[in-house]
Amino acid sequence: MPGRPYTITRRSFLDHGKRLNIHRVQRQEPVGQHRHEFFEIVVVLSGTGTHVTGTYRHHLQGGDIFVLNPRRTHGYEDCLSLNIINVLIRDDVLTRIGRSLGDLPGYHALFHLESSRWRQREYTSRLHLSPAELERVEEWVHRMEEEMRRGSRAANLLQEACLAFIIDLLCRHYERQHAPTRRHPVPSTPHRLGHLLSWIEKNLDRPLKIIHLAEQSGMSSRTFYRVFRTALQVTPQAYLARARMQRATEMLTDASHPLSITEIALACGYGDSNYFTRCFHAATGQSPSAYRQQQAATRK
Repeated sequence: MPGRPYTITRRSFLDHGKRLNIHRVQRQEPVGQHRHEFFEIVVVLSGTGTHVTGTYRHHLQGGDIFVLNPRRTHGYEDCLSLNIINVLIRDDVLTRIGRSLGDLPGYHALFHLESSRWRQREYTSRLHLSPAELERVEEWVHRMEEEMRRGSRAANLLQEACLAFIIDLLCRHYERQHAPTRRHPVPSTPHRLGHLLSWIEKNLDRPLKIIHLAEQSGMSSRTFYRVFRTALQVTPQAYLARARMQRATEMLTDASHPLSITEIALACGYGDSNYFTRCFHAATGQSPSAYRQQQAATRK
């Protein structure tokens, strides 16, 4: 009988303040199902094996690449000269990159939706790269490793830039792979919700209601509410509130383009600055002005 899934802690691979880490495995051995306290992008360079997640198994070969979030258990079986690269990513790093790539539908599908749907008949997030794409990913990984060894002051920034290139490639590849075709004209649920989350990112300043989101996703309001909550483990209203608050904190932190509290409130979809201030205080325990001053002080 296989043992219960175990957890690999952040301290195991991301200690000493590391934001990212590259873990190469030559001839991966079979390993039981486990989960991580960080995100992981797995790149299969060569060889074969079986990837196990829950009760689902799929064959691995060179060029395969997939994303694992901290909740997803997985393991390996039947490994034959299986050589892989694990790109280990701290949550806050992915959040920063997501601010730039969050308007790509593939980003939400890969990092927020697919990992909750890895049951048989629903697994669709495994990508297979062309030789040229795989070579490009290897080059970016190699550059990240070089920056880690160099340890310069700009190392973290350069590593995150290379990671952003990799994630951008994956998001666009996912979008091409899952776009509706004549043979399969109906988009998958992750594909539709990914497009919706991308649309939300671009329209947070609008007074969005469930009926608007349902129409955008091509579902009835009742079906949309059920599907959304099942896929993201949160209600659409809670997701909107969280997205607006995250956008507001980013804008308050941005010293390069300072806006007034009223301008930030309107840009994030709050009706007026007073309502925004009440919501912000309830979420953070601070007023927007106090939060901005605190962030400014930490940068000095």
